[in-house]
Amino acid sequence: MVCYLPTSSPFIDMAGRAVDEAFECAAGWNFFLMEAFYIPFEITACNTMIHFWRDDYSPAITFVVQIVLYIAFNIYTVRWYGESEFYLSITKLILCIALLFFTFITMVGGNPQHDAFGFRNFNHPDPFLPYLDSGALGQFEGFFAAVSKACFVCVSGEYLSMVAGEAKNPRNTMKNSFKTVIYRLALFYIGGALSVGILVASNDPQLLASISSGKSDASASPYVIAIQNMGIKGLPSVVNVVIILSAFSAGNSYYYCASRQLYSLAKKGFAPKCFLICSKEGIPVLAVAFTTIFALLSLLQLGKSKL
Repeated sequence: MVCYLPTSSPFIDMAGRAVDEAFECAAGWNFFLMEAFYIPFEITACNTMIHFWRDDYSPAITFVVQIVLYIAFNIYTVRWYGESEFYLSITKLILCIALLFFTFITMVGGNPQHDAFGFRNFNHPDPFLPYLDSGALGQFEGFFAAVSKACFVCVSGEYLSMVAGEAKNPRNTMKNSFKTVIYRLALFYIGGALSVGILVASNDPQLLASISSGKSDASASPYVIAIQNMGIKGLPSVVNVVIILSAFSAGNSYYYCASRQLYSLAKKGFAPKCFLICSKEGIPVLAVAFTTIFALLSLLQLGKSKL
């Protein structure tokens, strides 16, 4: 449907075209707010992951740098956004492939301990541990808790569709892009989940401590925990760098999608007409400016409230 009608916000436009305008308005604003509020989340996430190395600096430094870069990537043509996402995605792709190879090499004995642990962590302990209750009910609750969290990361197709209105020859380029989505999901999502289960036991003390303390930097990553357990030096920092780039890339995508979604809402009459104002290159400048307000919410972390 996107290739047939490559508009600026296809999967929202389809809601009105195929269902009802009221549904399109609700879905459009829901998507915009979701994307906009994710921007400060990713900005603060990058700052948190830098704490893996040090935290003796003002978070305002990383916040301002990220916000400025987001504005720069999104105020120019889609080519700048596409170029930045291309290189950022390359780093994520390299990391994903490298971690899959790392899992295979270490599980067959290619680690400092020369321990061919294989699928040991799938047997001892039981991977389906009780979560809230004991017995089978607790195992189901643990499985359901994992599934409910995993559902929030199963995205990609709708973000890809957002560039359809500004892409060159979208009926061909979008078609080729969409064809690869299912293969990427199968390889990296399923392969990544399998790798985590191979590398780290479900009762690993460091993993449980990271979860209970609510850590969100690289030290809470199962891959980093596995690397540290094996005594490999330097590699955790490399993984953390790529994770930071991934979080930055996610925020960049949210920034782009939110501003273009606001433009689409204004075009449909669901938002003020001022958001239709564009630059000579076709960039919705006021929509980008309004989206920047949500990015500035990350600065709230600098507050020192006594409440």
